[in-house]
Amino acid sequence: MDWSNGYRSEVPPQYVYYNTGYSSYQAPPETQEKKKLRACGNGIGLAMLGYIFVSLTAYGVLYMAAASLLSDVFVRFSLYQMPEWVNQAVLLGSYILSLTIPFIIYAVAIRIPFSVAFPLRKADAGMTIGGICVGLSVSTVASYISSYIETILGSAGIYISMPQIETPSDPAAFAIYVILMTVAPALIEELTFRGIVMQSLRRFGDIFALVTSALLFGIFHMNLMQMPYAFLLGLAMGYFVMRTGSLWVSIGIHFLNNLVSVVLDVCYGVMTYKNFVMLNLTWSLLTLALGGLALALMLMRHQDIFRFETPQSILSPGKRTRTLLLAPMMVIALLTAAGFTLSYMNFNWF
Repeated sequence: MDWSNGYRSEVPPQYVYYNTGYSSYQAPPETQEKKKLRACGNGIGLAMLGYIFVSLTAYGVLYMAAASLLSDVFVRFSLYQMPEWVNQAVLLGSYILSLTIPFIIYAVAIRIPFSVAFPLRKADAGMTIGGICVGLSVSTVASYISSYIETILGSAGIYISMPQIETPSDPAAFAIYVILMTVAPALIEELTFRGIVMQSLRRFGDIFALVTSALLFGIFHMNLMQMPYAFLLGLAMGYFVMRTGSLWVSIGIHFLNNLVSVVLDVCYGVMTYKNFVMLNLTWSLLTLALGGLALALMLMRHQDIFRFETPQSILSPGKRTRTLLLAPMMVIALLTAAGFTLSYMNFNWF
């Protein structure tokens, strides 16, 4: 695989010869592109299945290992009564392993250089700050859309009950919890979805890579209420990665967005409901104002800001999407994610 000119270097050669044992025939460029897309679909599907498997098993393995070690070194630690910080550390470790291992294997399998998969070059300061402001405003809009969807589902008797990580009271555990909720997702999920996944798909077109990686990012959360939120935020973060050529913008958006969520969660527990609503509303208006201002300034400086390069692809957008999403391992991964999504839903219809 030739990645020498970034992600879209490979214009499919006119013909590839296959030896059938009796004669050779020439595969048309469309067939070649479908084969590459299907390979990406199978690879990403396997990585998503790997994430689900590792996330289900890593916590138990790491917890037993940590408990055994600590109970041997510190007699006062019981195997079944570990301190809060151990539980948070195990959650952090299992989260990191569940995402990094499967997707690093996918990146190695398709032979994408790490410099292409992880564009961490220095970005323009103005575009970075503006991108973060716009990203946070998109998060605000998306959160209200998710709340509206939750209201509609509730009126239909459908409720979401996702497993929740409680805010720990122990200072050491709380410090690890903050890393788990802010730093880890910002780094790991951005390196995975705006890095490996999106960059591996850009040779089939920037818009295609942007939309499909955001869609998979939404599905990855396996929460019907959160999927539109993650999809819209994924679009914003992916767009600014493409505009700046750097993952640092999306990492900044993701980190600040999650940090604000943690702060608001803590405030909710210590403030009166009226004061919390005012705080939340103030933050929403601030992000919308800053995002609108930043977008206006960027439009003034870069008139072609929403212009994407023409994809070097033979297939139509619909064929590209179908080929990727209907790859066998991708179908299995999507069905598995759908099963988990349904398992978190309660239907109060009777």
